[in-house]
Amino acid sequence: MSSAKTFQWLISVSCLISLCFCFPGSTTLVNETTQTLEQDYKQVLQSTITDYYQKRMQSNSSNAIDLEYFTDLDQGYDYQRAYFLFTLINLELIRDEAPDSLLLEVLPDEKLSIRNFYIKAEQVIENYLRASNQSKSDLMQYLKRGKTETDNSLVKDFLKFSEELNKHLPELVEATKQKSL
Repeated sequence: MSSAKTFQWLISVSCLISLCFCFPGSTTLVNETTQTLEQDYKQVLQSTITDYYQKRMQSNSSNAIDLEYFTDLDQGYDYQRAYFLFTLINLELIRDEAPDSLLLEVLPDEKLSIRNFYIKAEQVIENYLRASNQSKSDLMQYLKRGKTETDNSLVKDFLKFSEELNKHLPELVEATKQKSL
């Protein structure tokens, strides 16, 4: 994937993520569901960024992300910036390249955090589906796979979570769009 295409992909996914999570839904059920998913998703982003940053401070790696990208993160949580940093940290995996040494140090805890996200997301979405009298077996299969996946593709699947959510439960995304108008 070329640098320009990668950058375009990052921007388009960041915009979709913003639509999915940045504004709480209008109904109680949708609101509670999106808030819980947002909180759990952000937790994965933040834990990976914090872990990478701490390891980066101790590293002399020339391939590591410049420290300037991490400035001001502790002064306020900017979701789009955190998503962007998470994507930069994992760019080699997205490009199907071998991860550098710093990413290899972060990856085990990151994968564990992502699997825990899928465990929580499965429970939240099951409750939502039950309460809204829906059945989405494809979405549930996606979540079940995320709970047990150990391959590096887990990170790419995590980055596509909002796309999966939009594909299977567009009412959650639609509610956030209505709130933003």
